[in-house]
Amino acid sequence: LYIKGEIEAATKLLKKVISDTASEASLINEKANAHLILSRIYSQSERMRESFNHANLAFESFKEAPNPYYQALMMRDIGLIHAKLHNFSLAVEQIKRALYFLEPFNEQETYKTLGDLGSVYMQAGEFEKALSVYKNMGDLVRKYEDSDGQMYLYLDMAYAAIKLKDITLATQLVVKLNSISTKSDILANLRLLISTELLLLNNNFETKENLFIKKNKFKGKIGVFKINKKTITHQLNFYEIQNKKFKEIF
Repeated sequence: LYIKGEIEAATKLLKKVISDTASEASLINEKANAHLILSRIYSQSERMRESFNHANLAFESFKEAPNPYYQALMMRDIGLIHAKLHNFSLAVEQIKRALYFLEPFNEQETYKTLGDLGSVYMQAGEFEKALSVYKNMGDLVRKYEDSDGQMYLYLDMAYAAIKLKDITLATQLVVKLNSISTKSDILANLRLLISTELLLLNNNFETKENLFIKKNKFKGKIGVFKINKKTITHQLNFYEIQNKKFKEIF
């Protein structure tokens, strides 16, 4: 029900599972999983206090089971809740604990948790630490992600490099991004925006690197940005209202 998006029905059923298993020691894992899913439901709807409470109850239940693998997953969930609440130091602490315990169990979950740690560092504005985490994920990204998944990593890395004003690294990453094909309009636009950020960092609307492979344009908050090979131009139109209609002035 939760996966299908039937949140109200899922919530009602999960609460019943928790109630029915409250005094059944043999069903401790079922109760723990119900708390886990409820926590994620509440997190998605921004009901963070309830999400945090159920995450802690899930953690304690998995500890009682005992189920160290799911305990580690709950540490990660609790860390991500802290991040949503902007408690970044607590988020980092919990996610690092999760990494320590997850590593012997599951490489793919370890990889996902590394990505979460990098994301929390990005949210906290700790771009050097984020880059350090992301640089250590290269082999795992290629193992577990398709080309679009790899692009998301390089986009975050390029953004961090730009924030750190590391033009050399940012340029290398943008060139790498342009070497990856994607059918996603979202990713293509994000790539253009990152490329534009790099040009602005250079304080120059031209670049010696072949950052822009083909002609593109995208709408910004003000006007339209057009990109043709190595040059970016900004088109800004002005209008006036005549007879209840917009008329372009220039």
